[in-house]
Amino acid sequence: MKRFTLLLLCVLSFVGCSGPDHYERGVRPITPRPPTFQPHQDAPHDIGQPGHRSHPGVRRGTDRRHFQPRRDGRPQMMASDGDRERALRLLLTEDAPPAYDGLADSAHQRCWQDVLGIFRQDPRILGLSSEEVRCIRLLTYYHCGSRHLEAAESGQSGFLEAFPGQYDSDRFETATMDRAARKLCGGRDRKYMTDRALDVSHAARRYGDDVLGWRRPSAPN
Repeated sequence: MKRFTLLLLCVLSFVGCSGPDHYERGVRPITPRPPTFQPHQDAPHDIGQPGHRSHPGVRRGTDRRHFQPRRDGRPQMMASDGDRERALRLLLTEDAPPAYDGLADSAHQRCWQDVLGIFRQDPRILGLSSEEVRCIRLLTYYHCGSRHLEAAESGQSGFLEAFPGQYDSDRFETATMDRAARKLCGGRDRKYMTDRALDVSHAARRYGDDVLGWRRPSAPN
């Protein structure tokens, strides 16, 4: 009996010494799961390599999009399908960006919509590049905004009731013809301010003054 007891103690001692250095009561050892790598799904799918499966591909969309450049200078996506005329038309339907410094939002919204409306009526706009359109869009908008600033700062009767807000011609000049024009019109050389683009811009300014009454901003359209 003593010999059996001694043998049993030796066995238990051996089992206890063969366990992990740090044993926690009630915790079962975890068996690692087999790898989940599946060659037909995870392998490179290049033609000629294991795991490649041919497929019909993704059908190209028909909605050609244009994205307005960011004012903060950060990169922006652009349409890559080369439909230039559609890109130009989209340039003439964009929502107004935030108002430029120095011009009240009420006047800003009106000038932006007026400029786009005038350009949409001139077929010559489709012969310009996107860069030229962005440039003269700003120039014509600046002309409209300047007319509103003249009316506001001269105290034109009824103007501030029709277009309420704060006006400052110096700040507007700096925001548009200094910072924005340098960016949108091609740097210091103004390379997008071409003769053909300026012809369209001059015609738009005349239309704004003579037909839409930009010299009399409080008058109804």
